[in-house]
Amino acid sequence: MVSKGRPSCTGAVAVVRERFFGTRSKFLLLTQGYFEKDQEYLIDGVDFGNTPLTRFLPIVGFRGGCTHSARIEDAGVDLRILRDKSPHRGVRIIGNLTRRTGSRREPVAAAKVVITGPQGTVAVRTDGQGIYDISGLPPGHYEVHSETHGQDPWYTQCWNGEDLKSGDVGGCAMFIR
Repeated sequence: MVSKGRPSCTGAVAVVRERFFGTRSKFLLLTQGYFEKDQEYLIDGVDFGNTPLTRFLPIVGFRGGCTHSARIEDAGVDLRILRDKSPHRGVRIIGNLTRRTGSRREPVAAAKVVITGPQGTVAVRTDGQGIYDISGLPPGHYEVHSETHGQDPWYTQCWNGEDLKSGDVGGCAMFIR
């Protein structure tokens, strides 16, 4: 869901702007996390179920460890996957390339991303949001890296080196200095 929250270190009250699954409520009580005032977020949470209290004020917690919750400007890949209703045949590889500017991340547009798989190598360019997206690839073993004018990614969140089956979605979030 996309929501707008009030600042808090222990939680927030949020207004739901767009929902993908789960609660039908327009307001949520988020139980954890820090939310900046008047910022929009993608919330990947766990609904606490149907109790007398949660019927009137749905309470949402976060999954332990790995979550896709993020500020909207940092959630472009997840939102594109959630909003994409078209069926994909074969393997889809999607990810992004960003650079740190102060406390924020900035997308790197028109960067070359190289994807190596069972039928060789294919190069794609990131769009204006720093996102690369290619589908229809054959199942198999894939690796992803960027070619950013001699700047190697200083941090990569990748599954690089895994085998993907038809219908799978894989990819990397890569960060350069």
